[in-house]
Amino acid sequence: MNFLPATIIATADGTVTLALTSQPQTTLTLPLNANVAIGQKVSLGLRPEHFLSEGEGEAQLPVEVDVTENLGSTSFLYARLPGGEALIAEQRQRSIGTRPTAVTLGISARQCLLFDDAGVRLR
Repeated sequence: MNFLPATIIATADGTVTLALTSQPQTTLTLPLNANVAIGQKVSLGLRPEHFLSEGEGEAQLPVEVDVTENLGSTSFLYARLPGGEALIAEQRQRSIGTRPTAVTLGISARQCLLFDDAGVRLR
């Protein structure tokens, strides 16, 4: 599981909007029926298999790929966000070279988990 630090920037009608700490321009709105406050620090949880291809999903996440592990029809990308946070993403039927390269991953709100700063799952 990848854990990306984020901050709640808005709440409305059973949804919450958050901005990633290392990339405040990357925002994502999720359904949430928990008591949270604007400015609250949270962690966005994403499993490697839940990252999408560029242009898919509700948010786009540019990353720098350090290593690509090609396993036939699946590749695992070992990457970093601009803030230095490491993440692992599984990509199917997408060929990424073996050298470091910049790619953009899609994020689906439906697949995201959300945790408070104590590690308690909110979503």
